[in-house]
Amino acid sequence: MSLLETLEEGLKTNPEISLVKYFKGYYSLDDGHKPDFWIAPKQGEYTTKGINNFMEKIKIPEFNPQVITSFIIKPEKRLVFGKLFYREKIGISKKSGKSIYELEDNTFCDKNFKNGKFETSWNAEENYMRSILVVVCPDEIIAKERLDNHKFTEDGKYTYSISLKDLKKYAKK
Repeated sequence: MSLLETLEEGLKTNPEISLVKYFKGYYSLDDGHKPDFWIAPKQGEYTTKGINNFMEKIKIPEFNPQVITSFIIKPEKRLVFGKLFYREKIGISKKSGKSIYELEDNTFCDKNFKNGKFETSWNAEENYMRSILVVVCPDEIIAKERLDNHKFTEDGKYTYSISLKDLKKYAKK
C-alpha cells in the first residue's frame, strides 16, 4: 500500500480525527502529485500544547513526516496551524535531449568546438515525487470555515492560522 493510501486510511479510521477535507491533488510534470488533507481533533484542542500533543499521536509510525510544523503563536497574536509534510516516490522521470552551442566568435574555443559549434547529448533520470500536506486545525468548524468561507485576509496570508481572539470564541462553544 502506498504512503498516500496508508495516510488516507489512517486518517479516515482514527476515532480521534475528523477528516474535514481531502483534496486529491493534481499531477504536474514539474511538481509531481500534491494531495492535501485538512483534519482536526474530534474533541477540539485550543492550546498549542494540546494540539501539538494531538499531532504527535496521529503520526503513522512506519512513515515519518519529512517536516513537522508545530502550532505556534505569532507576534501578531495568531495561532498558526500545524502541518505534516510527507514525500513519496511514485515513479521516475526520464529526460533526454541534445544541446547545441553556436558561437559567433570562435577565436577562443577549446578543442571540443568545431568551427564555433559544440553539440552534446544528455540523459537524466530523477524521482517523480508525491508531496502530501496534512493541515491540522484546532477543530472541525475552524477548518471548514477556512476552506468553505475563505476566512483569511485579502493577501491570503492567514489561511493557515486564526487570531487568538477568534480562537477563544470557538473554545467556549
